[in-house]
Parts: sequence; C-alpha cells; structure tokens
Amino acid sequence: MHTLMVTYRPPVDPAAFRDHYRNKHLPLAAALPGLRAARYSLDVHHEQWLFDLCSVRGRF
Repeated sequence: MHTLMVTYRPPVDPAAFRDHYRNKHLPLAAALPGLRAARYSLDVHHEQWLFDLCSVRGRF
C-alpha cells in the first residue's frame, strides 16, 4: 500500500480552494487506475517545522 500526502500553503480564498479541490482534484484522483481507497481532509492542524538544511545534511 502506498500513501500520498499533499500539503498546500493557506489559500488566499479558502472557499474557492475547497470548491476547486472537491470538484476538480477529487474526481481526478478517484479516476486513478487501481485506486482502492481514498481519504482527504481540508481541516488539518499542523505544526510548522523549521530547520537548517546544512545542519542535517548527510543525516538522511
């Protein structure tokens, strides 16, 4: 099983973003061959992680 997570910056117009996502993106995703299940949320709370790429280079 594979998981795809997509994140977006806060939209300028949240209502237009939701409408476009639900009416354009979700139907496209539903048409993916072999898709067995899909879940989405537009109300995800998150923490912003900031780090210096130079300090973690070579650790991954």
